[in-house]
Amino acid sequence: MKYKKDIKNWEPLCITKPKGKYVGHSATGHLLPCCWCENQKDPEFEPLFKEELKIKNVDGIDEILLSDEWKHFAGLLTNDPVKNAPKTCWKYCGKGKDFQIRSQELYES
Repeated sequence: MKYKKDIKNWEPLCITKPKGKYVGHSATGHLLPCCWCENQKDPEFEPLFKEELKIKNVDGIDEILLSDEWKHFAGLLTNDPVKNAPKTCWKYCGKGKDFQIRSQELYES
């Protein structure tokens, strides 16, 4: 499926919302930009699944968020996202003509 890539409607929640509010984690123990990028085939997500970036292998989440891999990923979303951002990100954060978001329950701690 093709998604409309309209930069006017581009709002990647993982970098536009307050820190930590829109990150997710995978069943493999990795921190992810959001819940929608687990099990996706976009090659841009692969570096985020390195063993050393597992939550159990760091002293704090900032160690992951400030890693070279995460900085590179953020760059894909901010530097020419029409060309660089993963398709999954456009699907859920592009808010194009055919945008549909799944409902999601959030639990506050």
